[in-house]
Formats: sequence, structure tokens, C-alpha cells
Amino acid sequence: ALQKLSDSQFDGVLRQIRLDRVSVLKEKSARNRADKLLVSLERAYRKLAASSTTAAATADAAVDAKDDKEEELMPWYLSGKQKTKKNPALSSKERTFHQKKKDNKVADKLRESGKVEQEWIETYSRAKYGGYIAPPQTKAYGKKKKTKTEEKEPAAAVAASSSPIPDLHQVSVDFEEIVVDVCLEMLLTHDECWEGRIQMMEVLVKQLCAPECTDDVYALKLCKFLCSIGHQFSDPRSLIIQAMEQSVSKLVDQTPTRFILFAPYVLSAVFNTFPVRIEALRDPGLKLGDFMVDRLKDYDTQRDVLRCVLQGLDSKHVAIRTECAKYLDVLMQKIAVLESDEEQGQDADQVALLADLESAVQKACKDAGSEARVNGYRALKRFEGIAPKTAEKIMSKMTKAQMDKYNEANKQ
Repeated sequence: ALQKLSDSQFDGVLRQIRLDRVSVLKEKSARNRADKLLVSLERAYRKLAASSTTAAATADAAVDAKDDKEEELMPWYLSGKQKTKKNPALSSKERTFHQKKKDNKVADKLRESGKVEQEWIETYSRAKYGGYIAPPQTKAYGKKKKTKTEEKEPAAAVAASSSPIPDLHQVSVDFEEIVVDVCLEMLLTHDECWEGRIQMMEVLVKQLCAPECTDDVYALKLCKFLCSIGHQFSDPRSLIIQAMEQSVSKLVDQTPTRFILFAPYVLSAVFNTFPVRIEALRDPGLKLGDFMVDRLKDYDTQRDVLRCVLQGLDSKHVAIRTECAKYLDVLMQKIAVLESDEEQGQDADQVALLADLESAVQKACKDAGSEARVNGYRALKRFEGIAPKTAEKIMSKMTKAQMDKYNEANKQ
């Protein structure tokens, strides 16, 4: 029966079945099962249609069928087509208590994602352009009488238009095949379709690594999904953590100069995997953390990653403090000598950095965890080459047992 249908007829029948399915099936799991059946039906039809052609036509049709198959198997939220139609059967019914509770959770997560996006857009704008133009504040209530400050807003807008600092919130970004609002919701709520979330990350990383992607577009796209990326590292599925390790490693490896500004947020999110007891969840996070610190140590000129590591030393989890003590040793490899005989030769930044490193090394050497202390002793050895006088002062207060552990940790 399928062989008697033309391509246009089969497409029309398939389209009608999908429309009927949306109006009848209410549960998401039932719709997913129906989608799998329709995909199997379409595969069978394509196979029969290809077998009825000649040998030469079969070769050409196989290439086209392969491309069509890839496009059909791609989920709709990665097709670039926004859903505009709503199910009339659901719109007439009042939402239940559980539906309202779920919607409120989604709204809270989207609000948090928006705050993170605006915060890091400001960070990027100030780092690259030396300033930032905030988005206009929307009023939630009715009209109010304008104050003197609000009356001066048009003049400020004219001044902003002539400023060399661009208004990044007004820049239109083409996410191509990504349907942004749906993908954000799925990522933030840890949607059960974990394969779809992995595909989203792969498509996003592919766009960010493209050679035609400019600095502003890279920053705006990454800021849009930054909260969602960090949220994936709290997922209990090991396959998600493994996929995130591969995607983020690729992004860091190919765009280190651009990614370094946003590395502290992602690295602090990776810290959540360190205390997990399940190896399948913990090991990909440890691998990603080691790779990020080692790859970005040459680009951390503003010490953003170092500050993130120093904050990790204050964590209540010993696993996080252990890894941060190890990262501290790695990052100090690229720090020049901070102590000099002339007191006037040191500026305020060097003095502050020296104080921060001294405090961090002391914390690591006195940590409650044995592995963290071992990493702290190795960091102290590295710190001795940067600030020998301060390191000598720290070692003079150590006991004989601590000195034995220090020598044992630095034997290699």
C-alpha cells in the first residue's frame, strides 16, 4: 500500500496524523512514543521508494535520503522553527495546582537565567569596551508621573547612541536552528529527554566554534545559555556529565581567549561534581576541571580563574578544597616573582595578589583533609619560588611532623 503513494501524498498523510496526534494525546511520553512510530513508518516508506528505482537513481536517492533522514531525525526544537499553534483542547481547561507549581518553578529558573545573562553581558562589555549600557527598566505597574531623572533619560539615550560603547542588549543574535525559549526551558528543568539536551549542547558549541562567529555574538550566545550550561552539572545522569565534559572541553580548547572571561562561572559549576561518590558522575567533572585549568593558565592574565580557585578553598566539601589546592599549584606556574628588595618596586595589585596567595597556601597546608594538605605542601613549594621570604615565614611556623610531610610531598 505504501508503494502506491507518491511522496506528496505520503507527506500529507503523515502531516495529518501528526496533527491528530497533538489534539488527542495529552501526555508527553505518549507523544514521544507516537513520534517514534511515525519515524519508523517514514523510514519504511523511504526504503520501499528507493528500492523501486533504477540502479543509477538509487545511488542519487540514497544520498538525498540520508540528508533527509538527518533532517527528519533532528528534533523540532533544533530545526529553527518556532511553535506558534497551541492545542485548543488544553487551552480551554483550567490549570491544576501541580501545573501551576511546575510553571512557577520554570519561571523562577528562567528569571535566574536572565539575571546571569545580564550580569555576564555587563562583565564582557566592561572587559572589552571599558563600559556598559544597561537595558531600559520596564515598569510593572501603571503610569506614574515622571521624575526629573526620568525626564533626562532621552538626553542620556542620545549620549549613549554617540558613545563608542555598543548597547549589547540591542544586538540581534541569530541562533540559527536553536529554538531558544524551548531549549532554555528543557535545559533548566533537566528535561527527561536527555539525548535532546546533549544535541542542544553540541549544536551550541558548533556555532560558538564557527570561524564566522564574532566576539560579540560569541559572548551574547554564551551568556544566553551560561546558566543552563552550569545547571547541567547538577544532573544525576552520568551520560549528561560525560557529554558536558566533551562539549565544554571542545569549546575551551578551540576558543580559549574568548572563553577565559566566562571560565569562572563554568568552573564553579563543575565543582558540584567533585563531592559526588558515584565515579561515573565524579570522574568526568574532575577531568574537565583539570583540563580547563591547564588549558587556560596561559590566558588568565586578569586572575579570574585564580580567584575562582581561591574561593573554592573556602568550600565546606573537602573534595573541592583538595582539587582547588592542586589547581593553585598549577596556576602559580605562570605567576612571576612577587617579592623584591625594593619596597617601592611593588604596586598595589602585586601586594594584594601576594597576600591572597599567602592566605590560600596557609589554608591548604592546614586543611582537615590529608590529600588537600599534600596538595597544599606542593603549592607551598611552588610559592617558595614566587615569594621566598613569605614562604620561609610560613615554613618556620610548621612543626617537625608537618615538615616531614612537606618533604615527602615534594620528593618527586
